[in-house]
Amino acid sequence: LIRKIFIKQGLLIGVIGTVIGNILAFLVSFMLERYKIISLPEEIYYIDKIPIKITPEIFLIVSASTIIITFLATLYPSQRASKLNPSQVLRNE
Repeated sequence: LIRKIFIKQGLLIGVIGTVIGNILAFLVSFMLERYKIISLPEEIYYIDKIPIKITPEIFLIVSASTIIITFLATLYPSQRASKLNPSQVLRNE
């Protein structure tokens, strides 16, 4: 029971973080692509702005990787928490 709670909470935090991160990444990428916020010296780099390419595949790959890593990161703490006796932990605090 405790293990499931830890995994669900960890995944919930991971999914929320991934969604917020994707929204921010899309907005920043869109702003950089549309407006020339960061300019480069053309005589050095042969281009005048940072090239940005927004592709759904990259967002999906990064999102899936993030959620998998989040799930893997919840396994060890959930394993440790499942071995604890809740009444003993509450008495010691």
